[in-house]
Amino acid sequence: MNVIGLISGTSMDAIDAALVELECVGDRLRLHTLAFTMVPLASALRARIVTLLPPYRGSTAEVCALNVAIGEAFAEAALRVARQAGVAIESVDLIASHGQTVYHQVAAGVERSTLQLGTPAVIAERTGRTVVADFRPRDIAAGGQGAPLVPYLDLLLFRHPRRARAVQNIGGMGNVTYLPPAGSAAGDWRLEARNNEPASSFQPPAAHRSVVAFDTGPGTILIDEAVQRLTDGRLAYDHDGRIAASGRIDEELLARALAMAEKLAQAPTAAIGRIKELLEASATNDYGGQLELERERQIQSGLTKDFKEGVAAFIEKRPAKFVGG
Repeated sequence: MNVIGLISGTSMDAIDAALVELECVGDRLRLHTLAFTMVPLASALRARIVTLLPPYRGSTAEVCALNVAIGEAFAEAALRVARQAGVAIESVDLIASHGQTVYHQVAAGVERSTLQLGTPAVIAERTGRTVVADFRPRDIAAGGQGAPLVPYLDLLLFRHPRRARAVQNIGGMGNVTYLPPAGSAAGDWRLEARNNEPASSFQPPAAHRSVVAFDTGPGTILIDEAVQRLTDGRLAYDHDGRIAASGRIDEELLARALAMAEKLAQAPTAAIGRIKELLEASATNDYGGQLELERERQIQSGLTKDFKEGVAAFIEKRPAKFVGG
């Protein structure tokens, strides 16, 4: 079957669209990429989305309007990737749309919730295809942290018969997937939500232990915000890291950040949302104040002090479960 996948990440620089061919061969799922494209978000649309994010307060009217506008942009991305592949949209069996996350809150003591804009109804109408969406809300409803897809793909692509692996993704936010060795024992590898129900009906054969996945903290989002500030909005991100490569490490600031890391908790985090307010904390470039704000936030969120130690501590102290991330 032919499937189109659509997503716009935390950085909000573009809509990623992939058209893949999926085929079940015995107990294996084969995937072949037919086309991939990145469709830049229009600057005006991106600016409207930013007004919904903390510390700003968007209106319900704007949320409603953007839900349709983003849906239109996602639909166009789906049509574009089909054209690029030379595949008629009528030959696409399914479109899976993640949407654009504008709020994500799963901390303890609050109503666990998440919101992705880009209504699937518009995508379905513009393409004439069946659209599957609301992956994050479903994962939260099942007891997860609202990010169910990456760990499953990591499992399919990177598991090893004898070696334990940790796959670190650095997007707008960073997240890690811990993969125990598959081993030679027969049985089903079960991706588990917090209620211990299978997170997927497709269970590739492997060992009996489960995948562990969680957020590891900010990724490129802080760099993107810094670049936008430094260039007065002319650039949305540091293309190929060219600006970073032209500079030098601020050893004093790095030392202060690493010193703060020693105080961080070692339990894996819940999935966390956009932290734009970090760079909004000081209009006078008070880096000390900004880092202190981030330290307090990380302590509250339970971010790992060290990736390797954090994973090891989690595996030793808690039953292995897939908790999203």
